[in-house]
Amino acid sequence: MVQIFVTGRDGAEHACHAHVDDGRAAGLPPLGPDENDLLDSSDHRIDRSRLSCQVPLTVELDGLRVTIAPED
Repeated sequence: MVQIFVTGRDGAEHACHAHVDDGRAAGLPPLGPDENDLLDSSDHRIDRSRLSCQVPLTVELDGLRVTIAPED
């Protein structure tokens, strides 16, 4: 079973840019060029920014926490 808990703004249409909250950010797959380009357009990009729609949900990521980035 997959459980997804999202913290941050309401509205799924704004939920893709997320900040990975724990020390496992380095264990995520590398950013692809398209993901990197999309994140570059955000004023709220940080070193732990990811597009949540690009993070594969795997057993290894059980417990991973993310926070929705502020709206640009």
